[in-house]
Amino acid sequence: MFSNNEESHFARAKESLVELYDRLPVKMTSMITEPAIKWVKTILSFFSDLRVEALHLHFRSGYSNESLKILFIGSKDRLHFLRGLIGIDDFELCESAHLFLWEIKDYIKDREPEADAVVVNVNRILFGILFKPQGSDRYLRIPDCVQSVLKLPGSFEEVKKKFSESTLRKIRNVIKEEYTCKELHDESALKNFYHEMYVPHCRKRFGKLAVIASYPKARRLLRTGFIVAVQKENECMSGAICRIRGDAFIFELVGVENGRPHLLEKGALDALYYFCILSALEKNCGMINFGNSRPFLNDGLVRYKRKWGTGLIRNRKQQREIGIKCNGSSESGYHFFLDNYPVFLNEKGISALILSDEAKPVDMKYMRHIKKAYHCPGVERLVLLSPSGFDEEAEEHYGKGSEQGVELIRTAPGDWNVGEILNGNV
Repeated sequence: MFSNNEESHFARAKESLVELYDRLPVKMTSMITEPAIKWVKTILSFFSDLRVEALHLHFRSGYSNESLKILFIGSKDRLHFLRGLIGIDDFELCESAHLFLWEIKDYIKDREPEADAVVVNVNRILFGILFKPQGSDRYLRIPDCVQSVLKLPGSFEEVKKKFSESTLRKIRNVIKEEYTCKELHDESALKNFYHEMYVPHCRKRFGKLAVIASYPKARRLLRTGFIVAVQKENECMSGAICRIRGDAFIFELVGVENGRPHLLEKGALDALYYFCILSALEKNCGMINFGNSRPFLNDGLVRYKRKWGTGLIRNRKQQREIGIKCNGSSESGYHFFLDNYPVFLNEKGISALILSDEAKPVDMKYMRHIKKAYHCPGVERLVLLSPSGFDEEAEEHYGKGSEQGVELIRTAPGDWNVGEILNGNV
């Protein structure tokens, strides 16, 4: 193990190398450097995942008196990712084992009946070797996160057409309250942003699930970017470290002064988004990337960003495949998917799954609500599973051959192993 001093030297050296990379021309990095780095990381993760851990975890689900039992195949270092993915921090590690590549399938086969779900997080090449799409081991493949992207057609008047009515009201409030913003580049501004905005905001919003970037990383990002600081009557409200890569304006780190929730209610984040969109347009950017969110359509951040007209893209830097296989008889697992609408990967890009608990056949009113609330650019299709089926009008409007971006699948009661259902219908 490294000492704290050695770790800080290592972190500084790493950030210095990444900074050199950041200063390379974008055309060079996108065409040559990034693909090469991606393949090197894939190969390194391949060898590191030849031996993995099997962790039997019990999460306090909140859906029933029983725990959500997860069999996790991967590295213990990725537990923070799993906790963030399912949005539950409180868990108990009940059992663990070390497995070589050739032991994984048999171990899962023996132990999966005890779990509500199996989550596999290994190198994508290994995942393809272990779990064939056409076999019985059908997993729902999901990205580790999604990114919300707003296309900028050229003028703010054009961009506004993409905003929801609630977002337009928020912008009017920002203007009425006379918020201001400025761009900062100095070290003192970085220290204030990092310690007074970014870190408190992360801890307040995500609690123990917070993954906080190091100060050396924040400094490195600022050297090729800038801080957008929002103020009201000289009082700091919110801020973000932003960078421009190619024609993309990118949110890197975001914070609210001291993480105070009442500033969000006053519009601190609304003002930040508004001013960053104006800045991106001034800089002739073609798009703005508002950063990462959990890969669920009804995640709070995804829905907030959606109201600003964003579409979704997957994280292209993802090295490890994430597969989820559900126990169709599990009440806790059923309620997890009932309350979380996962984005999943397919051959054409990303789609999303919605599990309905309607007691009667799903009708057009429900379908219109679902499509309006959750369909967005970048999502190829919404797949709706319903054990109660669909009424005749919904079937006719959204049935097979429809170009509405929606797919309807009727499931038998208790049959909701989504990986198998979806693979059987693709």
